[in-house]
Amino acid sequence: MTTPALRSARRVLPILALTAALVAAAPATATASTLLHWYKGDHNALDSAGASNGSFGPDKYVAGHDGEAFNVNVGITNEYVDIPSDPSFYPSGSFSVDAWVSTTVATGTGTVVTLDESSGTPPPPGTPTNSAWRIGVIEGKPYAFVRDSDAGGLIGDDGGQLIKSGRSIADGSFHKLALIKDVEAGRLSLYVDGIAVGEQLLAAGASGALRDDDHVADPVTIGARLGPGSNNPNFEFSGAIDDVRYFDGAEYPDKTPPAITVQVLGDSTDGWFTSDLTSVRWTILDESVIRSSSGCADVDLSDDTAGTTVTCTATSAGGTSTQSVTVKRDATGPVLACSPNQTRFVKGTKVTITGTVTDALTGVASPTVSAVADTLDKGPHSVVLSARDLVGNRGSIPCPYDVYVPVITKTSFVRVATAKTGCVKRRRLSILVKLPAKPAVVKAEVFLGDKLLKSVTGAKLKSPVALSKLPKKGSYRITVQITDTNGNQRIGTRKFKACHA
Repeated sequence: MTTPALRSARRVLPILALTAALVAAAPATATASTLLHWYKGDHNALDSAGASNGSFGPDKYVAGHDGEAFNVNVGITNEYVDIPSDPSFYPSGSFSVDAWVSTTVATGTGTVVTLDESSGTPPPPGTPTNSAWRIGVIEGKPYAFVRDSDAGGLIGDDGGQLIKSGRSIADGSFHKLALIKDVEAGRLSLYVDGIAVGEQLLAAGASGALRDDDHVADPVTIGARLGPGSNNPNFEFSGAIDDVRYFDGAEYPDKTPPAITVQVLGDSTDGWFTSDLTSVRWTILDESVIRSSSGCADVDLSDDTAGTTVTCTATSAGGTSTQSVTVKRDATGPVLACSPNQTRFVKGTKVTITGTVTDALTGVASPTVSAVADTLDKGPHSVVLSARDLVGNRGSIPCPYDVYVPVITKTSFVRVATAKTGCVKRRRLSILVKLPAKPAVVKAEVFLGDKLLKSVTGAKLKSPVALSKLPKKGSYRITVQITDTNGNQRIGTRKFKACHA
């Protein structure tokens, strides 16, 4: 079981791949395990889970991690726990062994618990004695070993499979060691204090069944390993051993799936990322080794998107976790366009150039933008229109224009449209503007003195222009000013006399 203290020590496991909230969790790969044997060490060597009771001296106990523990210090007579041969200790499939140990010895090899077919009663000559499993320490560092019945075609330790930890536990504190052979997952694992310190694919020398091929007594021993074909202890453990357990099945200390977290790197506003490069980085934390992962590679997003979802799935002995995160990115400014027909202006006039603003993703506060044009000097000019979208990206566009001084000429192009002789009645005067052939006229303005009476554009330029609000008496002058497509102007006048009646 993973304690709160062990849970707080969850480590980051490296991955070659990447959620915000947990989406799904699958059970562990292995089938359910069954506790077959349990040696608590509480002032006896009885089997608390089965019937394979061991033997140990009555006065060889010390304080354990929970109650009492077996004191198996080197130099004590009969310093190991002897457990009679039992067929259940020869697993054909998955099995697990764990124990709590305490030592200060950082040299040599010490056996915590083992079954070795070559130890105990000497076998008949020529009989194979390959099957073995054990956990122990080498130079104070935990190890686990399994060798199946055929030893992968080899004889000796080389025919089995060994996993070693790189961290010493020779500090006098209790540490929990666990060996798991998981046939369903095809893995051999070593855990120390609930954290996997090594996991390998099952090798040929450990993947098969363990069998009692010699059919003679092969005891399980706690605290030492018996010599080949003898009961002489060697590779003794120096320290205390507590709560030795043996399971039929894979009993992993870690029973929870990986914890997957995500970090999206880059500047953001209102849920939109605005950096030139937006990166998705995943971290997987687990006490167990990550056996597989999918979609967990770091992702760099360089294109704008209304929503791109990335998903990471990771599996360990504790199960499978899947997480997803959706990233919205807008790192491009809005698109601006200059309004048409704003390219020529008369020198000294007050002009405001306008444009349109659009943004495909986050939008803009206003669809139009404007800026005052400089018309003090004649010649080519440009004004820059700029705007920001709703997340602060800036866009701009130069709008070119030309400032000119119009050419004004005087000409006669005003004629009376109404048939009149002599005076003109106030409400009966219409004029017709005589337009030049080229260039085309875009506007005609009719003035009474300095007062604008009419402004005519388009098709109405060719129709009579009716005038009103004319003087009731006396003479007056009507002025017509036309502007052509080049911006030049022509001015013509005609004098009229008001009728008194």
